[in-house]
Amino acid sequence: MSKTRLVIGVAGFAMAILSTAAGAQNKPGSQPDAERGALLAQRLCTGCHLVAGAQSSDVTVGVPSFNAIANKPSQTKDAIAGVLIRPHAPMPNIQLSSQEIGDIIAYLDQLRREDVGQPLLNTKKQRPKPKYPKQS
Repeated sequence: MSKTRLVIGVAGFAMAILSTAAGAQNKPGSQPDAERGALLAQRLCTGCHLVAGAQSSDVTVGVPSFNAIANKPSQTKDAIAGVLIRPHAPMPNIQLSSQEIGDIIAYLDQLRREDVGQPLLNTKKQRPKPKYPKQS
């Protein structure tokens, strides 16, 4: 076997392993992941939005932060998905997979305060039950 064929074979094998590992991290149909959503938001959205954990000084005036988006009282996962699928000006048309949209919504759900309303996702995230006074 020639040296060139060996190098090509090893490179192909390495690429196959890497693509399998990358696919395992973000399989289509997997549960929305807030951590992946936070990383996506930090990478894609910090040009205009204030995103926790991101280093950005170029936030656009008048554009809501991710915290404000998450805590808008009437906010729903469908409304967020709609904006991400069909962005409005000046938002750029970033092509996101349905998994990536779910991940961003999961991140926003993590930022959502309890006093604002229902969670954005029907997750098993436990919120404390309201405490009612004991009846006497």
